[in-house]
Amino acid sequence: VKVAAPVFYTLGAPRVPVLATVAAVAANVLFNLGLHPRHGFRALALGTSLAALCNLGILLVAYQRRCGGAWHRGLGAGLARITLAAAAMGGAAWACDRGFVRWLAPASPGTLSRLLELGLALGVGAAVYLGLCRLLGLEEVAELGARLRGRLARGRGSR
Repeated sequence: VKVAAPVFYTLGAPRVPVLATVAAVAANVLFNLGLHPRHGFRALALGTSLAALCNLGILLVAYQRRCGGAWHRGLGAGLARITLAAAAMGGAAWACDRGFVRWLAPASPGTLSRLLELGLALGVGAAVYLGLCRLLGLEEVAELGARLRGRLARGRGSR
């Protein structure tokens, strides 16, 4: 949304992102009201995420109608691979969290234990996501790795 909305201001069509935002806020309220009774406070994050997807969807459809070219052949396949990697990341982080709580956390339920739990779940999730993106052939991950290696090499060379 942060990338798509400014395009319309550049095109001289500021009403499009404003209307998309109004629709997203309305969707957010409806999602939160509908999901909260069953999912509690977690519904707020889910509702906000779903509303952001609605906002982006409206902007992409409007861009496609105005300018064409928003969708191309590889976009759907790339989105599917990213979605698969993100789902695996979420599953791995959740499993790591559940395993940590079950095996390690009962012995020490304090703040340090919670920080360790969070760090472990984030680390495992990130490793699964990046590894799966690499295996699925997402070029952006290979490019990110090359840039990080370049920075590390420059950092070592300046010492």
